[in-house]
Amino acid sequence: MASGGFNSLTRKHGIKICSSFPCSVEDIGLAVGERVGHSSVKSVARMNSAVVIFLDRVEAANRVVEMGITVNGSFVQVLPLAQPSTRVVLSNVPPFITDEFLSRELSRHGKIVSPIKKILSGCKPPLLKHVVSHRRQLYMILSNRDEELNLRFHVKVDDYEYMIFATSSVMKCFGCRKEGHTSEIVSLMSLCGKTQRQIETWFRLRRNQDRPCHTKKFGEAAWSFFFYFIAFLVGLTCLIDRPWFWDQRECWGQYPLQPMERAHYWYYMLELGFYCSLLLRISVDIKRKDFKEQVIHHFATIFLLSFSYCANYIRIGTLVMLLHDSSDILLESAKMFNYGTGWRKTCDIMFIVFAAVFLLTRLVVFPSKIIYTTLVLSMEIFEPFAGYYFFNILLMVLQALHVFWAGLILRMAYKFVFLGKLDKDERSDEESEAEEDKEGEEALDEGVEYCWERSTEALNSKLSMLTNSFVLNHLTNHRASVADRMRKAQ
Repeated sequence: MASGGFNSLTRKHGIKICSSFPCSVEDIGLAVGERVGHSSVKSVARMNSAVVIFLDRVEAANRVVEMGITVNGSFVQVLPLAQPSTRVVLSNVPPFITDEFLSRELSRHGKIVSPIKKILSGCKPPLLKHVVSHRRQLYMILSNRDEELNLRFHVKVDDYEYMIFATSSVMKCFGCRKEGHTSEIVSLMSLCGKTQRQIETWFRLRRNQDRPCHTKKFGEAAWSFFFYFIAFLVGLTCLIDRPWFWDQRECWGQYPLQPMERAHYWYYMLELGFYCSLLLRISVDIKRKDFKEQVIHHFATIFLLSFSYCANYIRIGTLVMLLHDSSDILLESAKMFNYGTGWRKTCDIMFIVFAAVFLLTRLVVFPSKIIYTTLVLSMEIFEPFAGYYFFNILLMVLQALHVFWAGLILRMAYKFVFLGKLDKDERSDEESEAEEDKEGEEALDEGVEYCWERSTEALNSKLSMLTNSFVLNHLTNHRASVADRMRKAQ
């Protein structure tokens, strides 16, 4: 090609391949040439851990981006070089769902830079090569480029609700969790006599066995509810007839020579022991999105309880504990109804009550009564010292966490009011993955009828037979090699 031809190339002629496994530049160049013709490849080089190729036509570059390439039997995704866009795949999309609806939903998460195109189903018979799957793809410039796009949204057509999934992550093998191939599943299909869908379902169910079940989550919620309920009754009994419960100025009366009552001592020990146990168990409990915030909250609470005990801030400390326990009871009870079956309406009612109590106690009462008392009213009794600043800083940290959790609660309330459905816990990580797998499986399995219970035993037995035969073959080969070495040594 003449130098003038090279001068006519632009970024739109370029494509970028970021392979997840080692492969040479020549292999990628040959794979691209198989898609659009080897004469179309004009320039290829490795740049910044990726292989960049320039083609002679923009149409050829777009075609490679849409179809991808196969290198050494593995599928590799191809990205355009023209803009920092991300490939988004939509799954479980019936043909009658319009592209305009999908564009309107996805535009909330970034800018769409390509038309939505249907993905072929990959049928091998020539008569069925034109058949498309229920997947579509497009390219977007995401609002948050540091995180992958993983979302789902509902669409109601003819009184039936469909759930559509959108993701920017690369499809992975169900068996080995690697990208770009299903060779292991294909071999299991031939050896076990099962369909690909049955084997994928088996792997999905096996993977979900390590995830927390509703029984475990119900047990956690029940234990927390039992503690908060007992602690709230104990705290209310200890404080209902105390003067500082009604007038916060009394928290600083005769300070620091305030005697500690025995009931208040055991109330402190009860709360301090519980939060220490939460801090120790947080690594084995169900991990949620606010894991870091929970750690900060537990540390701040333990420091507050310990410092207020040492500095004789007992009166204000008991008020802080009682205020927090009042809304935590409703939260744990709502979780218990959520994890049970047949209590959806009760769970919704408990969530509404909890949201109202949480917003009132944490965003109104806590800053206007507790923080105002420690920050302003205490100045009338004594001059500020180092403990004064330390204690109020910890209270401010708690208030910042209250604002963060209030945002999550308001988001759930928005979905409940405007979508008519109370979504799952916004903080849940592992819980959301398991539920998305379950809902995706139910949506995709519609119309596919087979009895999984009857086939599980046969599939497990054949997989165990494969494992045993592999072990026996390995031992036989090992013994043969040992015997061969012994003969050579003799």
